[in-house]
Amino acid sequence: HQYSTRLRRSVSYMLGAGNFYVPIFEEALDYYGLPVELKYLPFIKALFSETSPIPCKAAMAMMGKCEDELRLPLIPMQSANREKMAGIMRELGLLK
Repeated sequence: HQYSTRLRRSVSYMLGAGNFYVPIFEEALDYYGLPVELKYLPFIKALFSETSPIPCKAAMAMMGKCEDELRLPLIPMQSANREKMAGIMRELGLLK
């Protein structure tokens, strides 16, 4: 909870510097014997940033897996959240 409120700017900055931080996270996870999949935690959190399934559909559209079209009652993802999620996806190699 603290990362989405009080430390939100810090987390946003760290995610923006993913090329630097992701390898450090992977190394630390490996060192402590934790699953490397934890590096995807920021992406998972981004998928829950808005009402489901809106972020999931947006992510799939960004990857070219489906059209970026929604039917009511779904609405487009907020641009700030979409940009943040796209940045996370690029850092993880999910987008080019």
